Amino acid sequence: MKKLKKYYELYLKPVNFFYVAALTYYSILALIPGLSILFHVLGWFNILPSTLHDFLLNIMPLESSKQIIDFVYYKQNSSIVYSSFIFIISLFIISSGILRFIKYLNQIFKINKHSSILLKIRAIIVSLFLILTLGILLILLMLILPVITNKLPVFIYYLVLYLCYFVIHFIMLYIIYKLCLYKDIRFKYIYKGIIFFSFTGSLLYLLFAPLVKIFANNYKSLGPLASISSLLIFLYIYFAILLISLNISLIEYKKMLE
Repeated sequence: MKKLKKYYELYLKPVNFFYVAALTYYSILALIPGLSILFHVLGWFNILPSTLHDFLLNIMPLESSKQIIDFVYYKQNSSIVYSSFIFIISLFIISSGILRFIKYLNQIFKINKHSSILLKIRAIIVSLFLILTLGILLILLMLILPVITNKLPVFIYYLVLYLCYFVIHFIMLYIIYKLCLYKDIRFKYIYKGIIFFSFTGSLLYLLFAPLVKIFANNYKSLGPLASISSLLIFLYIYFAILLISLNISLIEYKKMLE
C-alpha cells in the first residue's frame, strides 16, 4: 500500500485532469474534420478513399467509430467549397487542442512562454505536421501489415499489430516533444515517458474493443450516443495516460537538473 501511495503521489497526483478533459473535448470535436483531412492527405499519395475506409475499419478496435468513418467517407466527393470549409474548421479545432497541449507541456517543464500569436502559429504548424506524419505512418502500416500478418495465428497477428501501434505511438510522441517544447531536452530524459505511453496507450487501444462491443449491444436504445459515449471514455483514459507519461519524463528531467 505504501508503494502504491508513493506511486500515486509521484506520478498521478500532479496530473492536471482539467487538461485531460480539455484534450478529450477537442479530440471529439476534431474527430470528423480530422478524419476528413486525413482522407485528403492520403489522397496526395494516390491512396483511394475506399482503401483507407476499409483499412481503418479493419485495424480500429473502436467498432463504434464505424458510423463516423462512414460519414467522412461518403462526404469525400463533396463540393470544393464544402471541402475547403471543412479543412479550415478542422485545422482550427485541431490546432486549438494542440495549443492547449503546448501550453501545458511548457508549463510543467517551466519553460518561458512566448507570445500568444507565436503559440497559435506553432500550434497550426504542429497540427499539419502531425497529420502528415500520421498519414505516412498509416500508409506504411497499410503496406506492411497485410504482408507480415498473412496467414498468421490470431495471437501472433494481434502481437504484430500491437508492436505496430507501439512504434506509431513512440514516433508521434517523440515528434510532439520536439515540436511542442520550447527547449531541446535530450532523449535520455524523456524516453521513459515515451515508452510508458507507447506501451500502455497501445494496450488500451487493443483492449478497449470488448467495452465497445458492450456499447454496441445497446445501439437500439442509445443510438449514436453509444458511439460518442464509448469514444469519450476511451479518449479520457488515453489522454490521462499521456499526461502521466509527461510527468514521468518531467521527473527524469528534474533528476538531471538536481
